[in-house]
Amino acid sequence: MTKEKTEVLIVGYGLAGSLLAHRLEEAGMDYRVVSDMTQPGASEVAGGLINPLMFRKLRGARGVAEVWPLLKEAYGRLEALYGLQFLHWKDSVKLLNDQEIKEWEQGRSKNFGVFLGELKTEGELPGLRSSAGWGRYSGSGYLDVARWLEVSGARLRSKNWLIDAKVEPQDLSRKNNNWLWKGGHLQARKVVFCEGAAVRGNAWLTQIPWTPNKGELFEFVAPGLAEDFIWRDELFVLPLGGSRFRAGATYKRETLDAVPSVTGRQWLEERLRNMLTVEFEVVEHRAGVRPAVRDRMPVVGALPGQEEVYVLNGFGSRGVVWAPYCADLLLRSWEQGQAGIPKSMQVQRFFRG
Repeated sequence: MTKEKTEVLIVGYGLAGSLLAHRLEEAGMDYRVVSDMTQPGASEVAGGLINPLMFRKLRGARGVAEVWPLLKEAYGRLEALYGLQFLHWKDSVKLLNDQEIKEWEQGRSKNFGVFLGELKTEGELPGLRSSAGWGRYSGSGYLDVARWLEVSGARLRSKNWLIDAKVEPQDLSRKNNNWLWKGGHLQARKVVFCEGAAVRGNAWLTQIPWTPNKGELFEFVAPGLAEDFIWRDELFVLPLGGSRFRAGATYKRETLDAVPSVTGRQWLEERLRNMLTVEFEVVEHRAGVRPAVRDRMPVVGALPGQEEVYVLNGFGSRGVVWAPYCADLLLRSWEQGQAGIPKSMQVQRFFRG
């Protein structure tokens, strides 16, 4: 392996690592990404949804005021670079019960009310069960995560900026204000861990209370089901075109592997049958492990006790939303210090005392 020098070593090439890489490029910084591409990650099986609302009790999603205005700009720059569309905005429709109808009407006066559209209590939705009502809302959509990782990864490999290998903390050593990987095959001023759920094996990050969870989703074909909106009930149902849809997702902590399970498929199918009035055929079933932490907020910033080592992780099921924003925060902290990162996201919140 040829010896190289770079400014930033990114460990992990899922959604967070890929977006950080391109953000560094925009900032004129040299980097290399090292990732074990044989290991499945949550990004490869992500639903990719962008959703501004939470529904157990109707409210705005965390960070909606700060993050939503930046999404179109952040992904738009990448689309311009590649000449492809990755981010697709699509309104959603939520099936509502009587209590949710009341919450919808009350929500119009709240800060998330800007997303709330028409509310109907009469009429049928093609292919969906009847309900007390349904509400349409904006600000939703999806990122084609698999396509993004495929084309961005191909570009970085063509420039030799993406290396297929595994980085262990014990393989890193500090010398002359640089981090040396495997004795100096690669030298970098900074190291950023973006490993997703694989972070559980990182000996430097054991103090962070990681609470990863397994998610399963499937794609199915359902002629007769309308494709106008993203449909939401207990599941999301995302139209992909040509009567093909994606549905999910499960959340389990008992078995943390990327193997689709019989129980996961049964759970999804049962809820889909409760939601739809048309027949469907499952054509693909996938699983992955989401990186998350106890307080369900991202983990961003400098790792205490290790010079020029950083973390960008913990996005759970909302990596599409959080990752561009948090990558910006990380770069800003290199100029302005940790104060530029909200305390609710700082790594230091787990290292007090």
